[in-house]
Amino acid sequence: EDAMEKYFYKKELEIRLETLGDKHPDTAKSYKAVGEVFFKAVNFESAEEMYRKALEIDLEAQPDIHRVLSERYSDMVQILMEQSKFDEAIKMHKKSLALKLHIHGGEEDHSDIAWE
Repeated sequence: EDAMEKYFYKKELEIRLETLGDKHPDTAKSYKAVGEVFFKAVNFESAEEMYRKALEIDLEAQPDIHRVLSERYSDMVQILMEQSKFDEAIKMHKKSLALKLHIHGGEEDHSDIAWE
């Protein structure tokens, strides 16, 4: 199942790269999908590479304050923690949390969003 899933997501990524280019938000979604397959297969280095590409695209394509960026940072936290890259994971978590607080408002108690 993982091999088939990986094949289809990689094929989707190829198609999006050909049709939309390497700076489109939908291409970032495909990179994330391929990264998730690698993550499930415990291929953390490849997953990190895919997640980083998704983040890079979305940093250019999305507004500075956007829910998608927060999600991409959270993806990075997860993969970095799996690889014991704790210092970088903390930096990414802080970026994700700052975005979530900005999006949801920083004046109220939103401690629950730290776990999204």
